[in-house]
Amino acid sequence: MLSHLRDLESLPGSEDLVDSVRSGPETLDERARIIAAFTEKLTRSPSKMDASDIDALRRVGFDDGTILELVHVIGFFNHINRVADSLGVDLEAWMGESGADRGLSPD
Repeated sequence: MLSHLRDLESLPGSEDLVDSVRSGPETLDERARIIAAFTEKLTRSPSKMDASDIDALRRVGFDDGTILELVHVIGFFNHINRVADSLGVDLEAWMGESGADRGLSPD
């Protein structure tokens, strides 16, 4: 998570989004909140996904192709994080021991 936040911070004009990530999903706009909720549910409880989750994305303008791409990206990051965690891949030196000093939760 910390490396992704660092990447986001490097983008011009990303300050508001970075602040929202640190503050929690309630500070995001509706579209971003729906994406965040979908991402969290797919990550934490994929067997509980249902048509209402897809419908929520459609209501904010996602078409089927974009939804499929979103599912693939979320799935890829879940996969690669689990691989890294299971193999004990060390954090980059600049990341330190944790992201707590950067306002991140351990999850």
